[in-house]
Amino acid sequence: RHVGVSNETPFGVCSFAELAAREGLPKIVSIQNSYSLLVRADYENGLNECCSPRNHNVGLLAYSPLAESAIGGTVPGLPMVHTGFWRPPKPDSPSAASGSPSAELEAFLDPSLPRPVCLNFGSMQVYRAPWMAALLAALGGRRVLAIGRHVPAAVRERPSTLWLPVAPHAFVFPRVAAVVHHGGAGTSAAALAAGAPALIVPFLPWSDQPRFAEWIARAGAGVAFVD
Repeated sequence: RHVGVSNETPFGVCSFAELAAREGLPKIVSIQNSYSLLVRADYENGLNECCSPRNHNVGLLAYSPLAESAIGGTVPGLPMVHTGFWRPPKPDSPSAASGSPSAELEAFLDPSLPRPVCLNFGSMQVYRAPWMAALLAALGGRRVLAIGRHVPAAVRERPSTLWLPVAPHAFVFPRVAAVVHHGGAGTSAAALAAGAPALIVPFLPWSDQPRFAEWIARAGAGVAFVD
């Protein structure tokens, strides 16, 4: 597994690199920051130096503010191509995270059983949010598959609930009744590819999560809930 950061500063990149070297952890291999013809200063004022191959050797995964329609979505004379989600090929050696389900997961998703609702918030620590209690109460006695390392014990120990720190989305999402998620790019893409109904609750208002929630709701593929 590799580590990437997003919307980070030179101080943040250097701090992560120092921590990884000191503790023997995986180093950062990529940074996802805004960079375009119109927005260059965030990267060029320091990040390009600390990310260069002669220093921490961190690759830039650039995105443009045009993707979020920050200035209306178009620039006269500048073509824009919407490619859709880029889906990686299936791995040669599936892992628990990428494609090979555990026996416990396969048993829980047995087609003879009622389909569970999947709670999948990635690395978001959402379980203290005010709306979470209402969501769990609304689920009642339904079967629940809760995925993520931040799922608290109170949720893990609910009746008819299976908790897993990681699980292969491509296996899980086609087999659940619905996916409740935060609107992250990867989770949104996997839920759409699986044709799974979705309830999207954006957790980071400054990120791309609200935009994915808006797109999915507009397409009729899910419901967006803004706290």
